[in-house]
Amino acid sequence: MGIERYVDKLKGYFKVDSVIWAEVCIINLQRIQYLAWVMAIVHVAHVLLFWFHIPPSDSATAITWRYGIITVHAIMFVIALVFSIIAFLLKKSKQRLTSKTSIAFQGLVILAYLLFGIVVSTIDQLVTPEITPFLMATIGIAVVLLIHPLLAATNYLAAYVILYHAVAITQLEQELLLSIRVNGITVIGIGFGVAVMLWRIHITKIQQQQLIRKQKLELKDKNRQLEQLANCDSLTGLYNRTYIMEHVDTKIKGFCAEGLEINLVIMDIDHFKKVNDNYGHPAGDKVLKEVANILKTRLRKFDIIARIGGEEFLIILPRTTINETKKIAEKLRSEIESSRFIYDNHQIVVTASFGIASMLCSEQDPVSKSYYKADRALYKAKELGRNKVETAT
Repeated sequence: MGIERYVDKLKGYFKVDSVIWAEVCIINLQRIQYLAWVMAIVHVAHVLLFWFHIPPSDSATAITWRYGIITVHAIMFVIALVFSIIAFLLKKSKQRLTSKTSIAFQGLVILAYLLFGIVVSTIDQLVTPEITPFLMATIGIAVVLLIHPLLAATNYLAAYVILYHAVAITQLEQELLLSIRVNGITVIGIGFGVAVMLWRIHITKIQQQQLIRKQKLELKDKNRQLEQLANCDSLTGLYNRTYIMEHVDTKIKGFCAEGLEINLVIMDIDHFKKVNDNYGHPAGDKVLKEVANILKTRLRKFDIIARIGGEEFLIILPRTTINETKKIAEKLRSEIESSRFIYDNHQIVVTASFGIASMLCSEQDPVSKSYYKADRALYKAKELGRNKVETAT
């Protein structure tokens, strides 16, 4: 079990999903862009420093070293600018962040600066047996960029092989050459260790941020569900009485502020108790849901529809004249009457009565007053035989 746990942990260092890769690529491309500009300044500074440093004319080795350093830094100045431009373009093209091109580019930047450290260290062997540039490049790359352990291992191993052979070109003292090669192992070991450590730290941080974002979305979704449960009728999906009592006044104030004409409609399904008595409550529930669906389908998105009682519905129609409201109510009445609600091989036919009242924004508590008037109109529709539309006078 201990070995399996160790293997699973090791796999965690290498396994990265596409979302994390995208974030890593964004971070690296930003850092490459900034690093390129910083390094461009560094390269120019080296070129200027060595350009104005004139070694003794009889020192051929020093002259070769000077021109070598100037040449390498001049080339790297151009490469740094190119890297900055490519990073900027890839960063703008977000749909290609995790593409092979983007990842290969990051690998190229890593290898380029490792090679830069090798070349400068090789040239430096003309005057000193140290490999400080290679050390700085190895650790600098590990610190600045987020490098996948496999990519780090590949690049650092390749860099050491190149260093192993390159320094032999300019370092002819065998004892010093051996020391440099041994030190090179230490350098890439430190660089690789730093790269893996920082990779793991940042990946863990990104994973934690993802988890926090996921939890926030889940919490937001749960809050939305709770709000829906509090404000919506669970059977029909329409607003409930609680929503009307707590929120509709704010909506009406908004409509009134726009100077809109508003009408309120109360609809009641006629003799609904007989549906429950004759066919059962599940049949009644189905009728309520299908009637609610008719209302949702036929009315507009900004209309307010609520189930405020067992078989009683409230409709608020803004931007609608009283005559338009009558026509809408009549169409709803006609469609409900002509509908056939099928339950357990039974055809259930129902009708509905409507009471309409205009809402006067100038009145205090216009919702309650128009509701009272519409309720009286509904009562009149029932007195006249039901399945009718009546308007408050």
